[in-house]
Amino acid sequence: MRETPSTDTVRIDVWLDVACLFKTRSEAKRACEGGKVTVNDEQAKPHRLIREGATLVTRVEDVLDALAPALRSRLAAVRAASEASRLTATERRVLDALGGEATHVDDVVGRSGAAAGDVLETLLALELRRLVDQRPGMRFVRRGAA
Repeated sequence: MRETPSTDTVRIDVWLDVACLFKTRSEAKRACEGGKVTVNDEQAKPHRLIREGATLVTRVEDVLDALAPALRSRLAAVRAASEASRLTATERRVLDALGGEATHVDDVVGRSGAAAGDVLETLLALELRRLVDQRPGMRFVRRGAA
């Protein structure tokens, strides 16, 4: 029993013609039959249906561009975990004193129990390692927090 194609699908040879990648549908059909067109790493026959919203990939860079947002967030999480594992005792105390919201430097000094100079030095080091952001008014916040 054959399924009726839905309205959000189109034949690949028709799409290639309409997208002006080939001059005629016959050329698109020949390209498919000649193995020049692949879908999901399989040779696409001319009658192959593709769905609306499918992405045309012609270069490796197209794949990397599509994956980049997800990869960036994963990479940031891995880097943060890696950096967190290399924290000194003072850095760990200062980060714990920050909590999850923007905190004034005087409050960080009070909560951490460290000297003001040590806290400022540590905050600068953490900021350079991209673990902390400085906000206006000498307020600091952990990266990825509020």
